[in-house]
Amino acid sequence: MSAQITATLCVAAICGLVWGFEDARSAAIGGACVAVPAAYFAWRLNRTRSAQQLLAMGVGKFVATCVLLVAAFALTRPSPLSLLGALVAAQLMYVLVPLFSERSHSGGR
Repeated sequence: MSAQITATLCVAAICGLVWGFEDARSAAIGGACVAVPAAYFAWRLNRTRSAQQLLAMGVGKFVATCVLLVAAFALTRPSPLSLLGALVAAQLMYVLVPLFSERSHSGGR
């Protein structure tokens, strides 16, 4: 989750420098739409080990992300490109972090 927040902040900073405050705000909102459900999922993960509950929590995380995105577009009118950029960057952390952490633990092989 900290990688998602870091990726979101990097995208927001780049958007802010290139296009301005509104795009930085939109990027921060997009990253939050992914990071907030992920944080809740991680917090709940420590309390359960049941496969059924894990599956239900994963579906709940997806639904929460979708609801937050709909709310973000309905309430704040963000810049779609900046929001999407941060959202994609945050989602990519699910792939990149395990990929690079596995390499560092295996000695670079």
